[in-house]
Amino acid sequence: MSRFQRRVELSRLTPKLVEEHPWFEELLKRWRPAGQAPLKNERGQILSLRLAIRSQDIMTFYCGGQQIAKVKCSKKQFHASADLTYLQDDKPLKAETVDVPPCQPGEEGVELDRRIQRSLYKQGRDKDGALVLGEKVFVEELIGANADVFDVEIGLPGGATAPRMDLLALEPHGRGWRIVLWEAKLAANSGSRSLTNPKTLKQYEAYTTWLRSEQNRADFLQGARDACRSLVHAHDLASESGITLHPLGEGIRAIGSRENIVLTVDPVVRYVVDTRGRSGKSFVENRHDKKLRDETKGHVQLIGVDGSFVLDQLP
Repeated sequence: MSRFQRRVELSRLTPKLVEEHPWFEELLKRWRPAGQAPLKNERGQILSLRLAIRSQDIMTFYCGGQQIAKVKCSKKQFHASADLTYLQDDKPLKAETVDVPPCQPGEEGVELDRRIQRSLYKQGRDKDGALVLGEKVFVEELIGANADVFDVEIGLPGGATAPRMDLLALEPHGRGWRIVLWEAKLAANSGSRSLTNPKTLKQYEAYTTWLRSEQNRADFLQGARDACRSLVHAHDLASESGITLHPLGEGIRAIGSRENIVLTVDPVVRYVVDTRGRSGKSFVENRHDKKLRDETKGHVQLIGVDGSFVLDQLP
């Protein structure tokens, strides 16, 4: 059974490598660390990238929740792959991940921007001539307001079954830091109401159950440390390569730089619901947030029209 891991071969990531692989330099240039608002076009679609560390030596760059580049960084390999849908203008017969083909020297940034543009349709849908942005864009807003979000689209390893969690964040706790699991929902999405469905509740409770295992919890905490260490290394590498990035969060920098910092995890999933708009009003009036609190026994945060995207921190 596979274990929860978040590591890449950091010895490969050097200024010389960046110089030899211009396509990777372009990815770093478009990376916006957590705590920095996403870059958007005039329609509100996301154009910038977020970086997440994956198991098996993978660095994943996301744009509005879509995987734009999966970079294999191991002792023997360093290359990028992507969904074929984003690599060509014509819709492929089937969706598959393939190696990113080489482009003309100097065109790496242009090719990456084309890939990003081809992914934008996944960020929302047109309704009555207007673009209705989806849940992933809400998640982007949350990442942009919380500097210590260190992972996105988190799944359990091996045979454990549960929906992918939207965010992992760090919050100060005691003399160290605590990992928090966040699930984000739109009030307009029936999914925010179905969270109280017994079947759905059981899926989210899988995280709590999985973390009860001493070995799983140890793997999870080590994976979080490795992820933060990799983010710190990538951030420092960008600086050494002449790329100026927004600072990393205090927690990410601390956990990624010092092994002796205390790190714990809150195993109970927390929920953040976007209640902006008409659907949000009915969500509150019908007390769906109370139902969610009562059924999940977890913390529920509502973000309204004038609300901040900063996630609540608990004592």
